[in-house]
Amino acid sequence: MAAFSEPDQRWRLLVPPGSTIVTTTDRKAAVAQVRALPSGTSVVLVGGRRLRWLARRARLHVRSMYVALPSLQTPVAITTVSPDTLRWTARTVVTVPSGVTRLHAPLWTAVRILRAIPRLLSWAPAGDRIVVGTRS
Repeated sequence: MAAFSEPDQRWRLLVPPGSTIVTTTDRKAAVAQVRALPSGTSVVLVGGRRLRWLARRARLHVRSMYVALPSLQTPVAITTVSPDTLRWTARTVVTVPSGVTRLHAPLWTAVRILRAIPRLLSWAPAGDRIVVGTRS
């Protein structure tokens, strides 16, 4: 059975075949693991925020970056970090969750801000990141 058949593993469809996947729970260990790989190896960093910083520290040439909303465990959307796709995601996918009544007004205000400034999706504390790159 394919590795991406489980719902929480579907992000693997975005990964080039044969890539080394590094989870970034421990940043120092992740940097050491990437630096130990030979030059030219395809690497995928998976984890929380600040993966671009971690890729720079690990001397990784970034080819693409993705944001999984709300997380990789239960992704509703996985979008490329680029102005057009972030704008589309902010306008068509991001909304106030159903059933929220008490905090609807502040959440709706946050959604309107995200729709006005979509690049905030890539900076938001919510969501996991995926960075695909090559070890240089």
